[in-house]
Amino acid sequence: MSRYFTLFIILFLGFSGLAKGEEIKWLQYPSDGIAIENPFPLPRLTEFPPAEPGDSPDADTLFYDDRSAANAWVWYRQGNGWGVKFIPPADNVTLSGALLYLWDASWPVPGGNRYLIKVFDDDGPNGAPQTQLFASDTLTGTRGAWNYATINIPVSGPFYIFYVQADSYPNCPGFGIDRYDNAPDGVEWEVVSGNFSPDKRAGEWLLRAVIDWTPQAKNLASTFFGNLPLDTIPRITLTIRTNVRNMGLDTVPRGVPVKMKITGPLGYTYQDLNETTSVALARRASQQITFSPGWRIPDTAGKYTITIWHEYGLDQYRKDDTIKKTIGVARWLTYANWNNPYWLTWAGPERAVKFTPSDFGQAYPFRIQRLRHQFYYHSQYPWPDSAFQFKIYASDGQTLLYESDTIKAVSYPLVIEHDVTNPPVINSGDFWVSVAPRSTSGHPSTLADNVTTRQKSYYGVPGYWYNWGQGEFFTAVAVGGVTGIEDIPEKPIFEVETYPNPGTVVKIRWQVRNETPVRISLYDVTGREVKRIYESSDRRANSGILEITRDVLPSGIYIFQLKTPNETYNRKVILY
Repeated sequence: MSRYFTLFIILFLGFSGLAKGEEIKWLQYPSDGIAIENPFPLPRLTEFPPAEPGDSPDADTLFYDDRSAANAWVWYRQGNGWGVKFIPPADNVTLSGALLYLWDASWPVPGGNRYLIKVFDDDGPNGAPQTQLFASDTLTGTRGAWNYATINIPVSGPFYIFYVQADSYPNCPGFGIDRYDNAPDGVEWEVVSGNFSPDKRAGEWLLRAVIDWTPQAKNLASTFFGNLPLDTIPRITLTIRTNVRNMGLDTVPRGVPVKMKITGPLGYTYQDLNETTSVALARRASQQITFSPGWRIPDTAGKYTITIWHEYGLDQYRKDDTIKKTIGVARWLTYANWNNPYWLTWAGPERAVKFTPSDFGQAYPFRIQRLRHQFYYHSQYPWPDSAFQFKIYASDGQTLLYESDTIKAVSYPLVIEHDVTNPPVINSGDFWVSVAPRSTSGHPSTLADNVTTRQKSYYGVPGYWYNWGQGEFFTAVAVGGVTGIEDIPEKPIFEVETYPNPGTVVKIRWQVRNETPVRISLYDVTGREVKRIYESSDRRANSGILEITRDVLPSGIYIFQLKTPNETYNRKVILY
């Protein structure tokens, strides 16, 4: 891909607070560290070859993908790559090899078939990849097929396998990816110029780990979710699914509890503690669990974390019992094609996008709850300063509705997401969202696409905005209703959390619609009251969190009961 340069000269005359003269800004095609997606996908379910070194009874394949090749990606530059984190079913296993899918010869053209495989430990900050454990020579693969790469190294604990592009675009193969998001948090990564960062593309890379190990007798693993989005919108019902897989030698009986907890902004909590496996699972067998009813997503924008775990009491390896996934809840409005990073610019002093709500079918009134922007650091045009502020202006482009504190920019592929404190309400008309760099140089530089049909991106200062004209800035806003979080339950919430089980503490969370006398008691299976845990007859409350230490509760079956003057709720638990 050839590199394009444009000298963009803007004459500022009469700007309040600005000297007359020329402000010169460059536009540079940001090819370094940029990936491109196959523009002509033809999704297909792949044929899956047996994992080498044969069908060993002690060999297992670890994976998150659904075996469907939905599309492919490549990097412009060789040496960059994508990786997947794996949680082995034991502390010490042999990583025999990797399975990876290369797109067929239809794209890119002329393409290639060379690649490398690297393995890293998860000893970086917060479990990021860091220490290299293995690096292959340059390998030759088959396009349109799964390929096996031999590794044969011992690993202890979680590890990463990375596919690394051996040649620059277009003389390289496309790397396959599926359509949906099944993997837990922290699994999908990329490496650009030797630097690791989480990969936020939709889908899972078609990259699997083949291990050889000595299975325990009893090991049930929570493996992945079922087709969850990276982002979703408020006020819809989302079906949440998970998969559990028997990694042990013994059959796991039916009836194993599988539980879910969702946490979010403003202390939001939702739980489903009532699901169980419905079939016995032989070695390597899996079951998908559907949590019913679906999760009714609240109106408040933000990040919501879904935690799922099982409570198989005989499990001999607890490190693969729990998985987590964080999804964004918001109705995002943007004019840019974020999959087409074409320009970078530091035009200024501010860079703004004018949003017309009717372009998105957005009804009034609404709140602006979150902001998103993507910057790009180019080594030829370094940032003298990375500080900036978000600003929101009314329809006139001058009246300031919101101004953030100073924020430090991060570079592509990372994205800045900012929660708007005291979200402004838009009752009518357009609104403007700008990034205002602290540096007079206009840096940090912004990414933009090259679509010029809308002409919604501007540079300048309030009251003196000039249309940028080259495309649309990578700016997005999340909007929501004018009501707050749906934190008043339709019926009382009564949750008993026993994870880990066995453990040291049982946690109880309760919430009722109105302040009312509440009594929480513990009964054994005979109906005898073992303990009066909480009583508010002498004072009124509508929520609380309680903890009971396990030293007063021997193993057994118990009934926890929440009682108000009008309602009674019971929760049955088994303590191991």
